[in-house]
Formats: sequence, C-alpha cells, structure tokens
Amino acid sequence: MSLNKTEKPVAVYYEHPDWFRPLFSEFETRGIPVVKYDAARHHFDPAQKELPFNVFFNRMSPSAYLRNNSQAI
Repeated sequence: MSLNKTEKPVAVYYEHPDWFRPLFSEFETRGIPVVKYDAARHHFDPAQKELPFNVFFNRMSPSAYLRNNSQAI
C-alpha cells in the first residue's frame, strides 16, 4: 500500500528509538511517509497554523518520567 504523493505523512511521537524500529521499518516497507518526533528533542510551536501530517500517533508512556523524559508527557 502506498499513499498518494499529495497525502501528508503519518507522524509518530515516540520516546525510545529501539522500541520503534519495527514500526518505522514497516512504514518504509509499505512506502508510507512518516515524520519521527523524538520526544526528548521535540517541541511544539503554538503559532503553527497547519499541521505537516494527517495522523499523529502518540506513543509516549506514562512511565516516561522513570527514564528522565517527564517533560515529554
């Protein structure tokens, strides 16, 4: 399955890259564009009017604070 070139990508907000390698690999295999948002490095711009994606998949764990990622929750 491949998305139309006019479609916006899927966004994945994630905490730990090793946990998401299979997901990102599957997106690549299927030709689905994905934007990866590493929670430890990402910030939101409240002035941004248009989103660069169609779907935002939030995979933050409530236990993120145990791994020094409390700011990302």
